Amino acid sequence: MGARKGFSPVVALLTIILLGLSPAISAEKSSPDSPRLVIEAGGHRSIIRELLFTADGHELVSVSDDKTIRIWEVAPDGRHAALARTIRGQIGDGRAGMLYAAALSPLDAQGKQRWLAVGGFLAGPEPMRYAVRLHDYASGEIVALLPGHTNVINALAFSPTGRWLASASKDRTIRIWDLSSLHDNRLTRPPLVLTGHTAPIYDLAWSSTGDRLVSASYDKTVGLWDTK
Repeated sequence: MGARKGFSPVVALLTIILLGLSPAISAEKSSPDSPRLVIEAGGHRSIIRELLFTADGHELVSVSDDKTIRIWEVAPDGRHAALARTIRGQIGDGRAGMLYAAALSPLDAQGKQRWLAVGGFLAGPEPMRYAVRLHDYASGEIVALLPGHTNVINALAFSPTGRWLASASKDRTIRIWDLSSLHDNRLTRPPLVLTGHTAPIYDLAWSSTGDRLVSASYDKTVGLWDTK
């Protein structure tokens, strides 16, 4: 299929890259015990793992091995995007802090984008290293950490109602979190754990009705799960 008339994918790609590389430089001193951000390069500095449009199409979310979440404002004509803000979590040496998966919740009753979930190989002690990190989308603040997986998280997906969040991991399990039980930055109900795959799981998708979940694994199978 050819490109649509008037659409230039090359120009759009160059625009987002160039807009993302205008550095902001700070003269603040730092020490090994108290590191400070000195240069904000704008664009990602490593592999981009996930891209998500908000429901209204006005913003684009990208997550990366560079351990950042970047929110881009997309021009009405769709031909330009400018970096609006960057969300950072705790990072560490090596892979600690790398983000491999992300998902946006559906719009809430007020028509607002409520949550952004990310996962991967987080920094911190072992129980939290493989946690799902739930952010308030508007503020970027961390709402909750959802521990349970024992290896990196490869995929995340919200159910159509936004009540359920599914996470898939290299540990070969799927966990379904009930976000309606979120209270004081933690869930009061344990997740439902789905087992059956014999290799890491790398993708998830809900049916439009939310009563089915499908998973794809390196074991060369697709799992179909009844979530009613």
